[in-house]
Amino acid sequence: MASWLGGILKDPDKRAILSWIGGGAVVVAGGVWTVVTFIVDHKDAPDKKGGTTITVGQGIASAGDTHINGPVTFGPSKEQIEQIQKPLADQLGQKDAQIAALTKMLLDKSPVVAGPGAQQAVGAAVQSIAQGAAEGHLRLQEALDLLKENKIAEATQLLNAVAEDKTSQAERDRKEAAIAYRNLGAIAALHDPKSAREAYAKSVALDPENAEGLYWDGWFQLQAGNLDAAEKSYLALLQLAGKGADENRIFWARTSLADIAVARGHLNVALAAYGEARSAMERLAGSEAGNADWQRDLSVSNNKIGDVLVSRGNLPEALKSYRAGLAIAERLAGTDTGNAERQRCLFRTRGSATSFLRKAIFLPHSNSIAPASTGWFLSETAIRQMRIYNASPP
Repeated sequence: MASWLGGILKDPDKRAILSWIGGGAVVVAGGVWTVVTFIVDHKDAPDKKGGTTITVGQGIASAGDTHINGPVTFGPSKEQIEQIQKPLADQLGQKDAQIAALTKMLLDKSPVVAGPGAQQAVGAAVQSIAQGAAEGHLRLQEALDLLKENKIAEATQLLNAVAEDKTSQAERDRKEAAIAYRNLGAIAALHDPKSAREAYAKSVALDPENAEGLYWDGWFQLQAGNLDAAEKSYLALLQLAGKGADENRIFWARTSLADIAVARGHLNVALAAYGEARSAMERLAGSEAGNADWQRDLSVSNNKIGDVLVSRGNLPEALKSYRAGLAIAERLAGTDTGNAERQRCLFRTRGSATSFLRKAIFLPHSNSIAPASTGWFLSETAIRQMRIYNASPP
């Protein structure tokens, strides 16, 4: 019976037929098939011992002229299972013994006093190297062979090369992930600043030396009021000056750090940072007068310096900064009257200046500026502001 059933199960065509005979399904899994084949083969061999246990319950299975009532299960004996497992167990035991022997040899011949747990650490390393060698890693195989010869220095060189390769690959993977998060941040910013902020934060964690990631992480952190996180990114961005961060990004890093100082109430620090940013932008704008973006950034610097000067009570200097910023904004808007962004920029520039100076009139130290000068500036900017508003509301 066992020989007949084994013949059926060994034949692929017959096994396929069995999969649908009787309206049921017969599934022969890899592990079970190995056991069945082993049992049948050993049963058929004259010098092998062991048998097959057949348990019959409800149901019917049929093939040819043989009928078996009930589902059929095959159960190898305990001795057969042990016999199947023995070669693998012996092989694993031999490998463990070899690793233990190699570990002991390396520790015994080492001129360095071993620290606590060295045997476990070295053993784990040898096992990992041996596993990699078994999987076909040529350098690890060479390293393992060298260790067996106790050539530690040569093996160390190979293992260092392997580690550097792994590091390079990991670094490439991290940079690619950072690019993905920067892409996500740029798109998310179109509708969800919170998601954009989270994406850029992840990009910076993955690639902390990418100028774009640092710039936008700082920007969104500052917009959310996370001053410490924003400051960290902007300071890191400054370190990339000339090493990946262009002059425009450095300008905005300095300007944003000044904004952070203002938010903390450190006006002297803010004024110095704004002044440094303006000086840098003056050089850039002077070197390329046709660059409208740099001209606009210079206008922004003048306005921000004016705001701090008003807060400190230095109204004459504040007025000079506002006038300088307004002149640039008006020039840019006048050269491209159809550019809505430039018109809005001019509107905001005038609005900021008039708002701060209007407040300044009521400050206790407002007599430090000639009332006529203040009134002139307010009236002039108010009239111009209304013209812009009527022509192109923000």
